[in-house]
Amino acid sequence: AKLVIKDAHVGGVSAAVPLLGSETLLVTGGADKQVKVWDTSLLLGPAASEGDEAMAEERPLTPVHTFQMGHAVDVVAASSGLVFVGADREITTFDVASGEALASAAVVKGTGALHWSPSSGVLIAGGLDGTLRLYKPTLDIICNVTRYPSAVMSVTQSKSGSILSGLAQGGVAVRYTDKVRIHTHTPTPIFCYYKCLC
Repeated sequence: AKLVIKDAHVGGVSAAVPLLGSETLLVTGGADKQVKVWDTSLLLGPAASEGDEAMAEERPLTPVHTFQMGHAVDVVAASSGLVFVGADREITTFDVASGEALASAAVVKGTGALHWSPSSGVLIAGGLDGTLRLYKPTLDIICNVTRYPSAVMSVTQSKSGSILSGLAQGGVAVRYTDKVRIHTHTPTPIFCYYKCLC
């Protein structure tokens, strides 16, 4: 196996996701208040080490785009042409082709997780205030808000369309089309029901 380590951000990389529809583009966010789009065909060049030993190449890698944020980047998600960034109490949408910021939305306590749903065309945002919000890509329309008992720290979507969320209190929430089921490490599961607003 080959492992190449590159200097990408100052102060640590907080998020890394592939750009959907692209075989080579990767999006990263860091503590240096920057989001960068990389071409991994250059990142994974021929100068990698043999075996499992980590190696840092001396030649610097230049990002395709760099987006400057006002705060350290917490989470990143990406569609085929858009990058969504959660930093402090704001979510921002960037266009990959132009490198321009398109829209932003304020959040109450910050964003714990972001996930782009290509099947439904919405951005799924898990909040540190315990809410799960479904946004249109323009961020001006919230399709649905679901409230959980604690902060949402991770989120993804199953092939069936269910939204899976990891909660700060140790539970895993599964959001179906008409209800949410929260599984915890306690003997009795907690059920929360709501009506879908979309």
